[in-house]
Amino acid sequence: MKHSKRIVSLLTNTVLLVGIILALPVIIAILVLFQVHRQIVAQLLAIKYGSSFRGLLQGSDVVWAGQERSSKAVASVLLLFEKPVHVSDDSVHLLELFRDRFKRLHTVDAYQKLFWQRRIQWGYYFWIKQELPLWSDRYVKQLDVIPSSSSCLSKRQLCALIGSISNRDCNGTSWELLVGRQPLCHDDSTVMLYPVLFRYHHSIADGIAIFRTFCKEFLDSTGTAEEHVWNPNAANQTSVKGFFTWRNLFRMAYRGPRFLAHEILLKRECNPFYGPEPSNNKIVCWAGDHAGRPANHATPAISAIKTVKHLVNDCSFTDILLTAFATSLGAYCRRKRLPVPTTVTIGQMRRFHRESEVIQLRNRSTAVFKTLPIGSLPCGSSTIDQLICQINAVKGPDDAFQASTDALITHLSVSYLPELLPAAVVRALFARSKFSIALSNIPAFVGTVSLERYILREATFWVPNIERNLFGLTLLTTDGRLQIGSIADRTIIKDEEELEQILNETLQELSNMACMIKCN
Repeated sequence: MKHSKRIVSLLTNTVLLVGIILALPVIIAILVLFQVHRQIVAQLLAIKYGSSFRGLLQGSDVVWAGQERSSKAVASVLLLFEKPVHVSDDSVHLLELFRDRFKRLHTVDAYQKLFWQRRIQWGYYFWIKQELPLWSDRYVKQLDVIPSSSSCLSKRQLCALIGSISNRDCNGTSWELLVGRQPLCHDDSTVMLYPVLFRYHHSIADGIAIFRTFCKEFLDSTGTAEEHVWNPNAANQTSVKGFFTWRNLFRMAYRGPRFLAHEILLKRECNPFYGPEPSNNKIVCWAGDHAGRPANHATPAISAIKTVKHLVNDCSFTDILLTAFATSLGAYCRRKRLPVPTTVTIGQMRRFHRESEVIQLRNRSTAVFKTLPIGSLPCGSSTIDQLICQINAVKGPDDAFQASTDALITHLSVSYLPELLPAAVVRALFARSKFSIALSNIPAFVGTVSLERYILREATFWVPNIERNLFGLTLLTTDGRLQIGSIADRTIIKDEEELEQILNETLQELSNMACMIKCN
């Protein structure tokens, strides 16, 4: 059977490659026509808007600009600051601090994209200079107030508030910073943390570029992160340049047509986490190791993952977490008496370019596809052998080159094709998201981070839903503590309690893995 599938795959790749070669003159002519059309539109827009014109959107910026139905392509970052003792209980002082930092931000040339306005005309998205004055109170504002019997908010109330505004536009700007007046009180801690919600449209830049900008211009004591996390010379950063050999290019050309035809035309997701149409109602939640956790409490998530990671060769941090997450999703389906899907497709944000030393507001990340077994995950994790079997199933096939080739084909297609084609064609190509769950992992903060005397204690973020992708999972580290965030549409998950249980069971599964290893 496996031999027959290999022959069919070989014949399909060959036929498609021959078809592409025969149609190459027509394809080249069409692409040249679109390129000429794009340049003509750019010149006409430059004439019409004069010095206000800032150019056409490039690369995957165009894909994010076309996402208007679900979450408005707006990502959200939550920062929780501990108030200094000498400051009064209101957040006016914190608000003014951010507004003072804002005045410094809009004077830097590298960040001018933050203040451009996105428009569409004659089939292409483009940027123009913001017409309204760059007043700080248009960007840095108070977070909505929740009527409450107490002076502080519960975690559930804060999640409900963020979920209610996650589908809201930024009122004519590409980003906004909302400073909360009501502090958050954890159930197991007496520390009051003031929430700050940073919302930005994803067409500005990807998460790494946004976090670097925010940390450098708004926060203090982030030099350690610049040195170790976002250092372009760090060992864990890769580049696509070394991949472009003649042999690899031939294999990409040979496999590419079949892969793209399957992803664009044939692939369909059918599971409880993939909805027919998105709604305007979102649920957000986060869980993880918070600053108030006692030292002798349950095993922290990062320590648990590092303990398990030594079991399997070439196993990543994300593979371990996804193993626990897959177990939690399966338990959720059985608890709700939903059909347990054999697999779901994860759209994992991945960078193919090394981070530059100078911050550049660009989208360099692409969602590459990974198959996550749920119903097909090997049963049982009570022994080390069973756990290794589960991790290997999540890790995926042994053909690492094929996985890298597919990921690079996706990256090149999303990075260069959208900027060439008119917006209507791009929307048609990306009208159906090809994955059920979006995953983003940002190693954001190392060491203590503050804003003057306000200490950052916790942070998390949520990616926007993309078309019919209605579930998002995010990982972020703050001073060695892992925070897992999740956003879901109410068409697939009904309330915050259900979503929070999925995350808590994921963390508990990680803890169980680590305890089982230590006991053996």
